[in-house]
Amino acid sequence: MQGFARFMIFACAAVMGLACLGVSLSLLMGDVGPLFDLMDLPVDLPRPPLMVLSGAFGLFVILAAGLLAALWALYKLLNVAGRGDFRALSSYLSRGGQGLILFWFGYATLSYAYPFAMLWNVPRADWPMVEWFPFNLDAVALVIGVVFLALAEAFRKADAIEQENQAFI
Repeated sequence: MQGFARFMIFACAAVMGLACLGVSLSLLMGDVGPLFDLMDLPVDLPRPPLMVLSGAFGLFVILAAGLLAALWALYKLLNVAGRGDFRALSSYLSRGGQGLILFWFGYATLSYAYPFAMLWNVPRADWPMVEWFPFNLDAVALVIGVVFLALAEAFRKADAIEQENQAFI
């Protein structure tokens, strides 16, 4: 089962990395169509200012960094699972939780708040309908991230108890 989990971690990282790379390269080459498509905006809108596009690129970096950090922590977590090393379990769960929360923040900002920035130079009367609902399926990443942080705290306490017990022996 750990082999399948590792395969899924690498597959998820590869797909997300390729998607971010593809949209980022299209932005660098001056094609904003994939970014508009990602945000469910019409592709015939005027090109946003360079600062707005730079912000989108920065959000892609945050999104990718958060997911890759979470996936790497989960990969490392598989290496220590079953050994009873509460300190390592706590550390990797905490890093995984922080990565998932960072991923959710980047995704939520890019999906729900940033389309309004993309419409910066479009007259208000010509704005397309922008759906704004910040808790969608991507909120699962936020929930799992918070659960990982709570589990990490429980493993920190278990490690402290284990250290205290070791002191008595």
